[in-house]
Amino acid sequence: MTEFHHIPVLYDEVVAALDPGPGKHFIDGTLGSGGHALALLERSQPGGHLLGIDADPAALAAAQARFEAAKLAAESFTFHHGNAAELSRIAAQHGVNAVDGVLFDLGVSSHQLDTAARGFSFNHDGPLDMRLDPTQGPTAADLVTELSEQELADIIYRYGEERASRRIARYIVERRERQPFSSTADLAAVIARAAGRGGRDRIHPATRSFQAIAYRARRQPTAAALSRDSPSMFPTVIKGLGGSGCAHDARVVIEKPFGRDFASARALNATLHEVFAEDSIFRIDHYLGKEPVQNLLYFRFANSFLEPIWNRNYVHSVQITLSEEFGVAGRGQFYDEVGAIRDVIQNHLLQIVAILAMECPIGSESNYLRDEKVKVFNAIRPLDKSQFVRGQFRGYRNEPGVAANSVVETFAALQLYVDSWRWQGVPFLVRAGKCLPVTAVEAIVELNYPPQVVFKTDTPSLPNYFRFQLSPSVVIALGTRAKRPGESMTGG
Repeated sequence: MTEFHHIPVLYDEVVAALDPGPGKHFIDGTLGSGGHALALLERSQPGGHLLGIDADPAALAAAQARFEAAKLAAESFTFHHGNAAELSRIAAQHGVNAVDGVLFDLGVSSHQLDTAARGFSFNHDGPLDMRLDPTQGPTAADLVTELSEQELADIIYRYGEERASRRIARYIVERRERQPFSSTADLAAVIARAAGRGGRDRIHPATRSFQAIAYRARRQPTAAALSRDSPSMFPTVIKGLGGSGCAHDARVVIEKPFGRDFASARALNATLHEVFAEDSIFRIDHYLGKEPVQNLLYFRFANSFLEPIWNRNYVHSVQITLSEEFGVAGRGQFYDEVGAIRDVIQNHLLQIVAILAMECPIGSESNYLRDEKVKVFNAIRPLDKSQFVRGQFRGYRNEPGVAANSVVETFAALQLYVDSWRWQGVPFLVRAGKCLPVTAVEAIVELNYPPQVVFKTDTPSLPNYFRFQLSPSVVIALGTRAKRPGESMTGG
């Protein structure tokens, strides 16, 4: 008995998966409207042949008209009214005993396939079957218990049926809330009923939707997080994941720093693309997930009173500080590869710069936020040596894992300028370091002094300011001046 080798493919992958070519012969056991069968046959000319089987006479008639309209030679295709489980008998009836591939649709059981395969020989090591087998790994019924209606609709839309995605997702959720799905077949029946509301085109939306969910269940990705590895090990680990097969259907998370410089970042990117697809690569800065940082973003764009003064006409300077009273805390080998600039400034603190300086995004989706931040980074003026300082705390070279002659900085301060209409001429002062008096992260947005000193006995020592402390406490404060009690018009 010939064994069927199932491969999980979707409608738009079928033709490529079956590898058509001149002179090849195929069977479509569930023909339907014949769209994929037609594509297979067209790519198998000259000399190819297709046997199409379907239990629905209307589907056969539609497929017949479609093939004739394509002006394919009449002898290149044969249609038969029947059940896919009768494949061997039907094929023998038409003198077909050897094919290059068999195409099945949803609803053909493994038992039916085994029965259909009896008496067949194939022109390679087995036919390709587009039918998804939800019994391997997480099932479609398992998957839908965990997803929201919107997530289900997105999966169905992306992988399968576009027109009915929202309706089918709503049906699934409503049924799930009333009664959990007892099996994958139970889910398939609900999808079929939901898709059936579309009228004449009933089977195909149901099939596409079920396959979309089953495909997504079969392809639940695993994640390989590299955030705790030394940066120099990233390429080795990535290649190891690829060579071991662990990268198949997986996602990879790369924590900062992404390379040591532009050249090494490009090289790391190339290594990643040798193993992973772009949509499976996540280059992250975990700092953006911290609640105080998200709150800073929210405060910036959820309050209208900021916008009139949030520009060069009112802002004198922006100061961002990350100070730590401890040293490298046993991470000398890691820290000696990165230093303060690569460890926290070029990622964490530049993200704060971007949040404070960016224009309002058109939405909260990650790509909209990213686009506005990129505009800020593109507008930052290139640094010269007069705009930054680097230092090292005493005893750093004695730390385990640190080179005896290390020149890696444990303190750095930069003066940045964002050359945009909003921020032209406003300095952004960024500093970070270890073994400093306190552990804290904060941003101070200093406003300009009043243009005129009205109260002659009172010269302000500090301007107004906004203070955003991100740690150890979360504080948002506005520095203003008020009169001290007494006869004198002085304040504090």
